[in-house]
Amino acid sequence: MQKCIDAASPPQKKALMHAIAVNTLVFVKNPFGNYVVQFVLKLKNQQVNQIISKELMSDIIVLSKQKFSSNVIEKCLECNTKEINSQLVASIMGDPS
Repeated sequence: MQKCIDAASPPQKKALMHAIAVNTLVFVKNPFGNYVVQFVLKLKNQQVNQIISKELMSDIIVLSKQKFSSNVIEKCLECNTKEINSQLVASIMGDPS
């Protein structure tokens, strides 16, 4: 997937990144798929990173405790804007557990 993104034309790249972003929850639970999401996050496309973050926020407490998805959450915090990071942290802090 990463090589496909690198070799894609700009419209193809945008479509691939969007498809990965909306399917984040499938990818982050996979031992290899989580690397794909981390790769996309490192490209720092703000719209795509925001979609990924929103997907992660839907179940952030459970995902942060899992081996593969926790790595994606860490990368998400490294590669996002302060605004998105604030939303992620608020999502974690708002959970009573």
